[in-house]
Amino acid sequence: QESNIDPEGIKLLARGLAKNTSLKVLNLRGNPIGDQGVNWLCQALKDSNKTLERISLPSCKLTSVGAKYLGLVIKHHPQIKLLNISGNEILNEGAISVTKYLNSKSTLTELDISNNKLNAGCAAAVAEVFKRNSRLYN
Repeated sequence: QESNIDPEGIKLLARGLAKNTSLKVLNLRGNPIGDQGVNWLCQALKDSNKTLERISLPSCKLTSVGAKYLGLVIKHHPQIKLLNISGNEILNEGAISVTKYLNSKSTLTELDISNNKLNAGCAAAVAEVFKRNSRLYN
């Protein structure tokens, strides 16, 4: 649910998340955190929390830069089951960057990259994720 957390608010939240070792769900739907906000989140999460299973960042004003930051978190969290980055401003290169890390994720069951600025240029990378993750739907 939207709470209008902006990048500065995320910076404060990230400090707490850096010390959290049990977070399973991160849902910031509709908060305008942008690429800088997602960078702070990713820096906080990439080395600390190993229980994160669901990342939901739809309509958060992310671009391909933010998607690349998310790739780093996904790389360090093999247990990710859901990634929702729908409704952002992500271009092909951002989707390809994220899918590069999703290819080895056997636990991934849900991926939503709809309503971004994607075209056929990233179709092969996205198709590869579905091919390698037989449990994946969406």
